[in-house]
Amino acid sequence: MGFEKLQKRLQEFFMTETELSVNNAQKARIRERTFAEFSQKSPRAPWQQIWKSSWVRSATFGAIILSLFPLFGNERSAGELHPNGLVEIVRNGEVFIATEKTPLRIGDQILVGNNASAEIQLRKSLNTVASERAEIRIPRGDSLFLVKGSLDGDISGGSIQTNRGTIDSIQTASLNVSVSESGEAHIRPRQNDIWVTSWDQDKALISAGEELRLQTDTQLPPEMPEDLRLSSSQILAIRAKLLIARTKALNSLEARLYQDNERALSEFESADRTFRSIAQVLKSSRNLQILRRENLDLIQRPDVIDRLAERTERENLLENAYAVDTLLDIVETERDPQFLTIDSGLLIFNRYVLLQRLFAPLPSELRARGWVLQEQYIAALAQQIRNAPSPEEEIISVVSIIPKSGAGRQFLQQVQLLLPDDQRGALERLLENR
Repeated sequence: MGFEKLQKRLQEFFMTETELSVNNAQKARIRERTFAEFSQKSPRAPWQQIWKSSWVRSATFGAIILSLFPLFGNERSAGELHPNGLVEIVRNGEVFIATEKTPLRIGDQILVGNNASAEIQLRKSLNTVASERAEIRIPRGDSLFLVKGSLDGDISGGSIQTNRGTIDSIQTASLNVSVSESGEAHIRPRQNDIWVTSWDQDKALISAGEELRLQTDTQLPPEMPEDLRLSSSQILAIRAKLLIARTKALNSLEARLYQDNERALSEFESADRTFRSIAQVLKSSRNLQILRRENLDLIQRPDVIDRLAERTERENLLENAYAVDTLLDIVETERDPQFLTIDSGLLIFNRYVLLQRLFAPLPSELRARGWVLQEQYIAALAQQIRNAPSPEEEIISVVSIIPKSGAGRQFLQQVQLLLPDDQRGALERLLENR
């Protein structure tokens, strides 16, 4: 009998009009019946029956423990080291020489000897090459502490620490970091932006192509107010649009070289509209949600430059925008592009020379904008070599294609500056034998 049913019966009993009085025996029976109803045990749910088993409780507890703590033996694993020459590892107070691929552990100290180098890979967050006489420590599985020497490579989600500050990346970034004997850090990102935080918690965003020296008294530049500063998503979107506009503008010019005027017009209109669509990115929210759509037909390219300058202090981004805008002006007004023809068999080099010839007749200020675009093709080839399965074979292939001209040699020498030491040496030897 349920509680509601019992309650109803009791109410009916006490509310019934009767001349008979309730004696003590009847009261006792009512109390006993009520007590019996509330003393009945309800059946256990299936999960309660299962939980009664001691081995089920033990297995569940063990699963929780394993989910909270890493498996024994892997908690200090950090990555691996590939030595080239004399490379020592200090671990738990003991020193041993790394002669082949060696697993790295948190707490290791790496000492690179004279005329040696070491490739260090940390959990896909760092892939760098340490120079000779470098000293590196591994404080965490995604972090390197550069005591002295230099590191050259890619950082993606990890960090590089020095005595003067810490370097983090927004996305995969290519960079060179060197620390002098006095502790001064010299930071040079080659591709994509990096965050640099000094030990007094000043923070600055350093763009590719810029350089920063961190000394004891270095004051990082103040940041733009949050409500004005572009978000990382907006910056990436703007850079993508500048890249597309630059590529389509050069496509348009090359189509004219081959008398394909219809394609030339289509490519230029696409390039121009892509550049003007940057105004929509500037108008959007920080996560690129379009709050109010712009009428791009009313937006001119100079308007885009002015709006961008109001929202960012990044010289690298503004220089890129000015350069692409100038390129679009040149392509739009170029009447006789036949002198620009070049076909080396390597598109990156073709575009480099094409830009060189386009900007050569202009005043020095505008020629500098052309160099901004040429540097992008230099960086693109350097990245292609670094990412190749066999960088040395890639270098040999590239050198065999590029013409033995002044422009060709200048191009390769600029690429050489962006390569790690071993690849730089391989390219230098090939250039000496050309």
